[in-house]
Amino acid sequence: MTTSELHSDVDLPFGMRFHERLGLVVDTMVARQLAKHTTLPRPTRHFATATFDGMAGNTMLAMHLANIEVGVVKCDHRHLDETATFILTGRGYSEFRQADEGEPQRVDWEAGDLLVIPSNAWHRHVNTEDTDARQISFRTTRLMVSIMHGGAGHYDKAEDIYHQGARFRARFDDEPGYFTRREEIVPGRIRSNFLKQVVDQELPDDDPDYGDGVAIQAFSMGGQRITDLALARVKADGRIRPHRPMAEEAFYVLAGSGQTEVWSENGPRRTIRWEAGDLVSVPIGTWRQHIADPRREVRLLVARSTIIERALGLTDQNSSWRLDNEHFDRFSALVDSGLADAESH
Repeated sequence: MTTSELHSDVDLPFGMRFHERLGLVVDTMVARQLAKHTTLPRPTRHFATATFDGMAGNTMLAMHLANIEVGVVKCDHRHLDETATFILTGRGYSEFRQADEGEPQRVDWEAGDLLVIPSNAWHRHVNTEDTDARQISFRTTRLMVSIMHGGAGHYDKAEDIYHQGARFRARFDDEPGYFTRREEIVPGRIRSNFLKQVVDQELPDDDPDYGDGVAIQAFSMGGQRITDLALARVKADGRIRPHRPMAEEAFYVLAGSGQTEVWSENGPRRTIRWEAGDLVSVPIGTWRQHIADPRREVRLLVARSTIIERALGLTDQNSSWRLDNEHFDRFSALVDSGLADAESH
């Protein structure tokens, strides 16, 4: 029996399917409990994964869950796309180098940390514990493949981003202190390539432009141009105002619980409940507001693909948090992939 036959659509929970090259694919607007979410062996990898690249109909923002088993080392590799990785569980370290034969820089990480993967730099990840480690990565894979091959329909050629010779030395050139630097660029935006315990990062004052009881700290990581990352805090019973950003976006719930209301001008309306451990992506072009439950404040790790804003010349460092758009309307019919029962596969 082939891998695809073993993990066919009929064997998987709602909103999940198995792809010949990508492995397990989740297409819904929310994926529950990433630390426990189903992962399956991916034909082109040596470990189990789940791909969330098409959540909410996304074609630019890619998300990839990797389960690194005990004793497993993700061998030296490099990829062209912009990538930032959040550690969900476990402990280990990563090594990075730009030069082919250079001395790598080591970064020790644990659950709760966020680190950048410099574009097309050599790197490897090592699990040092006696339990599995899990990482969720926010990437530009789909966009890069679309550019290279002339459309999103060529996503089967995603492996091509691993075989490119371009080097981005302006972003990472093996310089000392790369993963320890930290500086404020503008109020509310920090440049840093490695963040310990993102959930505990200091935040600016509440900003009424964002909503009621909302503060947002944005991060510029690895010289990335079209990937924007931020920590959002919503006080208990607070809410991020209704907005319609000009970006594909997703958020991982670091702490607390609440709900997101999603609607379009002439289409359906959904209310999505979420809690710490869930990953949510709302379709570009739809209205949404995020509401915290009354008992505890919420903290969200938010990722956005900002290429549309860049293309339109919107250069304000924090513009993606203040803009509403009227140019897209993409609303997924699928909502919830639910919790996976690994024993059923």
